[in-house]
Amino acid sequence: MGIKFSNVHKDKQNDSVAAAPSIAAPFSTQIAHIGAVHIVLTEGRCCLVSTFAMFKYMFCYGVIQFTSVIVLYKMVLELADYQYLWADLGMNN
Repeated sequence: MGIKFSNVHKDKQNDSVAAAPSIAAPFSTQIAHIGAVHIVLTEGRCCLVSTFAMFKYMFCYGVIQFTSVIVLYKMVLELADYQYLWADLGMNN
């Protein structure tokens, strides 16, 4: 991960940014001190936490659906399409 420290200014003729992020330094900032690293790491940590939370939600959602279908198949029953819809709506609220 790299951070490009530069004085970013807009080109007045074509309204584009002169210093853009690159592959080597995907983040650019106008802050001229090391405090920019803390900001980037904080944002990265928040992104990681929300990604893990979404993964856990989707995993639990699948486990609940799988378990309910297996229990119903054990009792020789099956959910209709609208019953799946109502189960999804109940699980998401």
